[in-house]
Amino acid sequence: MRYNFDNQPARTATFNLRRELANMKQDEAPKKQMSGLLAPKTTPMQDMAKSDSESRRVLNYMKEIRDTMRSHKNEEH
Repeated sequence: MRYNFDNQPARTATFNLRRELANMKQDEAPKKQMSGLLAPKTTPMQDMAKSDSESRRVLNYMKEIRDTMRSHKNEEH
């Protein structure tokens, strides 16, 4: 069975996306863990601060979504 991609834009988009993902996987080079003097110098406190800021950003984003949903719900009633 032969498909005409011009008449099926969703199939074309899926095909292009799969091709791009395959290309991205080929381009990725394995990363070596640096050790010794070249190793990144982070303290456990820096790691915690980074994860805390990421968590805070996600929670703030979720709060904004919830507030927006509440305001839309109130507008409907």
